[in-house]
Amino acid sequence: MFKRAFPKNISKGRILSHTVLILLFIILRLIVGPSSLLILTFVIILILFRHSVEKIAAIMMSIGIMIYLLGADAEANRYFSFVYLLIVISLLRYIYKDFLKEKKSDKK
Repeated sequence: MFKRAFPKNISKGRILSHTVLILLFIILRLIVGPSSLLILTFVIILILFRHSVEKIAAIMMSIGIMIYLLGADAEANRYFSFVYLLIVISLLRYIYKDFLKEKKSDKK
C-alpha cells in the first residue's frame, strides 16, 4: 500500500557496511585529496548515520592501516590520532555510565 521510505538495502544496513564506507572514503580521498577536513567530515557523517563510536574507530583504523601500507606515514598518523580520540571518547562514555550506575545504586 505505502512505499518504503528507504530501499531494502539501506534499511538493512548493507549499503552502510564497513567495506562500502571504506571504499566511499577512499574514492572521496582520491577526488578531494588528503585533508584533515575530509577526515573530520567523514567522522561527523558516520556519527549522523548513528554508528557506534567503536564502529567508527574500527573503520578509521582500517583506513589508517591501508594508508600506512601505501606509504603515507604522516597522513596515516592523522587517522590514528582520530582513532585514539574515538577510543578515549568510548572509554569515557563507559566510565560515565558506570559512575551513574553506582550513583543511582547509592541513592536506593
